Order: sequence, then structure tokens, then C-alpha cells
Amino acid sequence: MNLAEILGTNAMISAFILAIIGYTSQIITIHKNGIKGVSLSLFVLTFYTSVSWFIYGIYFKNRNLILPNLLMVLLSLIIIIQIIIKKRNEKISKKVKLYLRIKKIRN
Repeated sequence: MNLAEILGTNAMISAFILAIIGYTSQIITIHKNGIKGVSLSLFVLTFYTSVSWFIYGIYFKNRNLILPNLLMVLLSLIIIIQIIIKKRNEKISKKVKLYLRIKKIRN
């Protein structure tokens, strides 16, 4: 194993650790506490960047780029879906509360 392979493997392992720790904690936080303070645009940009590196890795057949970026793509997609669902549910919740308030005033 030469120096380039050692550095590449080290980078791949580091990216896996970052993705697993950082992204899964973000997923849990969104699930428990909602999306307040979470940037959809940041995760869309992260998704785009990860997809770009993933495709680049496929083109050059580099597993050190393919594997961690595939994980990053999947996890950022999960977060994007969570944010969209939570935003939709918050809008629905506000409408239901408004409807109940109006109904209470009328009664």
C-alpha cells in the first residue's frame, strides 16, 4: 500500500465518521425538536456537492470518493425530506389551530 492509498483510505474513513456522527445526530435532532434553525438550502447544497463528488468518483473509479459520498447523498436526502415534511406539517398545524380558534369564537 503506497502513501496515496493510505491517505485516500484515511480520508474515506474520516468522511464516514463525519457522516455517521454529524448527519445522524442532525436527523435525530430534527425528529425530536423540529426544524427550527435548520437550513434547507444548506442541505440541498450539501446534497448537490455530494452527488457531484460521487459522480466524479464513479468516473475515475475511485472508491475513496464513491463510498463516503454515497453515504452523504443518502443522509442529506433523508434530512431534506424530513425538513420538507416538518414544514408541511407545521403549516397544516397552524391552519388547524386557526380553524379551531375561529370555530371557538363563533360558538
